[in-house]
Formats: sequence, structure tokens, C-alpha cells
Amino acid sequence: MTTGPAKVALLLPLSGPQAALGQSLFNAAQMALFDVGVTDVTLLPLDTTGTPAGATQAATQALQSGAQLMIGPVFSAEVSAVTPLTRQRGLPLLALSNNKQLAGRDVYILGQSPDAQVVRVLDYARQKQLLRVAALLPASAFGDSIESSLQEQVQAKGMSLGPIERVAPGADPALVAASFSGALSKAGGADVILLGESAARAPLLARALREAGVSTRFLGTAQWDSITPEPALAGSWFAAIPSSLRQSFQNRYQQTYSAPPTPIASLAYDATALAAVLSRAPERFARAQLQRATGFAGTDGIFRLNANGTVSRGLAVYELRPEGIRIIDQAPVRFTDGAN
Repeated sequence: MTTGPAKVALLLPLSGPQAALGQSLFNAAQMALFDVGVTDVTLLPLDTTGTPAGATQAATQALQSGAQLMIGPVFSAEVSAVTPLTRQRGLPLLALSNNKQLAGRDVYILGQSPDAQVVRVLDYARQKQLLRVAALLPASAFGDSIESSLQEQVQAKGMSLGPIERVAPGADPALVAASFSGALSKAGGADVILLGESAARAPLLARALREAGVSTRFLGTAQWDSITPEPALAGSWFAAIPSSLRQSFQNRYQQTYSAPPTPIASLAYDATALAAVLSRAPERFARAQLQRATGFAGTDGIFRLNANGTVSRGLAVYELRPEGIRIIDQAPVRFTDGAN
């Protein structure tokens, strides 16, 4: 059993071009400690300067200071630089990146990636017996992430995968729609189309697809939580963090610091709150504690750290309607599969 205060390092860009981001994350971490009410956790805020070299130096200093857990860094190159150091010591890293390619043993990627959103919205489609899936995705790293998750999840859920086409930035929506509608027709259609475009781009492609004769329901990502009502997207579904939870955190942060939080401040809050809760456990930050099947309650809803370094989240399913966006399936309040 570990005794004495738990030392938790915060690897944040506290100077340089991203200093404002780093300060917001540090504020959120401090707020978490106050809310949880734990007094035997020592936070070690260390400046990465937002660079791989700075992150390496900060991680080295954290290890020399006896850190038992590291939260951060934020950027992919920083996480890649730090990972060899933490793995050598067997120290868990709660990275604030959303790059799932960096996930692995003892390296947990807390950032919101499209994977959990794809899983949730596909589960909902499957419940409604919509089993044939096609996809129109951006030709980008974001699109790559969606496609890899889609390929894996469709097979795992016993669904079938139809045409997948990638859309280059700035491509003419009419030409994209003509090509995709042709491929869709040749494949015998689909029950749903995963449209992995942004809130700005999705309405343009949706209109073009409707004009090309495609009447299939669209599925989207959390990028659509601020989308402008568009008739061509009416009836579409997407999965995202419950907006009421996100708004509650933003309001509390605003009241505390008289400024709005950065969009990823909730990650620093949840990671620090998790550390505070586990500091009371007999084995503190052992894998068995971090990877609890029941997960943790966070500001964005429930979440669970998986053995492969990914994070499962409890998301709500939303529907786009002419009058706006509404929840059609509430986010779960607990994990029920008992899996790790």
C-alpha cells in the first residue's frame, strides 16, 4: 500500500504560443482538486513549452520529483516524446491528445476522438435494424480515423459495409454526389450513410446527395452539435457528449475564473479528479484501478480507460430536426458490459 501524498505531474504548455491553453488546463485541474476535496495530492505543474523537447524535459523533471502519475501533454509530438520515458519507469500517462494512434499499454488517450461516436451511433442504428452502412468521409486524418473505426465496428456488430468514398477538401459537392450515388446504387443501396464531414461542409454534401436522388438516413459525428438546421439533414443522427453536462462545466469554470474554459479543459479536470479519487485506493494508480470496469464519472459523462489505451465514453444520440437538435437516446449513466 502506497502512503504519503500522491504526486501527480501536469505536463502543460505554460509558456510559448499555447500558454493560454496551458493555463486553462491548469485552472481546470485545480478546480477538480477543490471539487473532489482531496488534500493529499500534490500537483506538479511542469512547462512543456508546447514542444517535444520541452515535454521531454518536463517528463524527466517529473520522474526525478517522484511523480506517480502524469497528466498530459497535449500535442501528439509531445506525447510521442514522453512515452518512452514513462514506459521505461512503468508510469501511467493520461495524455490530453485525441490521437488514438498514440494509445497503448499505460498510455491513455483522453481526447475526444470520433471512434466512440462511431461506436455509439452504429449501436443505435443496429437497434433500429439499420444494418447496411455506407460512408462518405473527408480525405484527412480525421477521415482515416473514422474509416478504421467503421471497418472494425461494422464487422464486430454483424452489420454490412457498402461503398466508402473519400472527399478531397474543396471538392465540388455535385460531382461527389454523382459519384457516390452511382456507387451506392451499384451496391444495392444502404440503410444509413456515415457522413463524416464538418458542420460547415455536411449540409452542402447532404443537399447535393438529395438532389442526386439519395434518400438514405445520414449519420454524423459530434462536429454536428453546432450545425445550422438544414432540410437535407433532417432525421440524421449523431452521437456526442450530453450538452447539459458540457454547459454545466463551462458555467462553473466561468464563475470560478471569470473566463470561458478552452474546449479541452474538461479533460484536465476529469484526469485530475480521477487521480484524486484513486489516490485514496490501496494500489493508487495500478492498472487494475485505472482500468476499472465500472469506469469513472466525469464532467462529460461516464468514461472508462481500456487496456489498449483508448477511452470508452457514455454518449447521447441526437437527431437533427427542422426546428433544431434533440436527444433521442440518453447517454448511459453506467457501463453495463463489465468489459475492460
